[in-house]
Amino acid sequence: MDIFFILSGFLISGPLFRELDRTNDIRLGVFFSKRTIRIFPPYFIFLSIQTFIFIPILMRLQPASMEALTKFQSTAIFDFLYISNYFYGTVPHGWSLSLEEQFYLLFPVFLLLVFKRIPERFRFASLLLWIIIPTIYRFLIYKYIIEGVADPIRVKQLYSGWIYYPLQGRLDSLFAGIILAYTLNRYPERVYAFLADKRKRTIALGIAIASIAYISIFVFEFQSSLMSMVFRFNLNNLAWIIIIILSLRPESFVAKIFSLRIFAPIAKLSYCSYLIHFFLVGIITPAVINVKDPRYIDFAIWFVPAGFIILGFGYLFHLVAERPFMVWKESKYGKEVILAKTENSSLAVKRTD
Repeated sequence: MDIFFILSGFLISGPLFRELDRTNDIRLGVFFSKRTIRIFPPYFIFLSIQTFIFIPILMRLQPASMEALTKFQSTAIFDFLYISNYFYGTVPHGWSLSLEEQFYLLFPVFLLLVFKRIPERFRFASLLLWIIIPTIYRFLIYKYIIEGVADPIRVKQLYSGWIYYPLQGRLDSLFAGIILAYTLNRYPERVYAFLADKRKRTIALGIAIASIAYISIFVFEFQSSLMSMVFRFNLNNLAWIIIIILSLRPESFVAKIFSLRIFAPIAKLSYCSYLIHFFLVGIITPAVINVKDPRYIDFAIWFVPAGFIILGFGYLFHLVAERPFMVWKESKYGKEVILAKTENSSLAVKRTD
């Protein structure tokens, strides 16, 4: 999830920084209106269908589970209120959507009330502080709450509830993207100088690949250790920030990979597909895999086909719950261009309203 939080921080903060520079203000009404039109319809449509249609159907089909399903249904309030990263709701992955929404609500207010009052020379440091604070928070939680707990199930519960799900445990991923956006906005020449230096690019790419490989091979997420529960996030953030920076150079290998046409429809359908994927996996898995005796080979065989099935249903859901509102948003506010080329062919970030 770190890469998605980094991208979210990067894409959301860039236009806000530029608006603040231009006008010394942020149109909160416009920002929240755009976010509402973009995010709320698919989310609340899916949540309503699940809560008020599918769960009651399950109650009728499984009367013996009525009490458990009723209790489960009651937790949907945490999903509707976007606080399921603190209180378990009915959507297993709803915690990430809640965390994102909390960020959307708080960050523009932070810019207006705090950031714009900070002298220019201290602004970068003030953003960097939000990398340090979550790291200290995770360290303290690990040392005083998790370390020493013998039961691995309890360790996983404490880690998830105190570190992985809450906003305060993941703020550094969001602010990693925010710092990149701020740097591109205020000091673009430094980024372009870095991109022009082949030796620096090669070293940076090596660091990114080594970091991701190390985390993937040697770090187990639920292992009770400082690396897995505290510093893994920082290392992962660094790796993905490097990859994003390298992708800003159009002729780079990274940029060419990310610009492949196959990623365009996936990106367009990603939100709706993400919303419904757990629901569909719950249907697909028992239909194609022996859940009583699952084999890794079965999951490997069905991974890609299941992905296409989810994208297919995501497309249908997109047409109904997302596309009409995207058209309305574009007619009301215009399209936004995140990255474009300037006259001197340097990459620049701009916005069209």
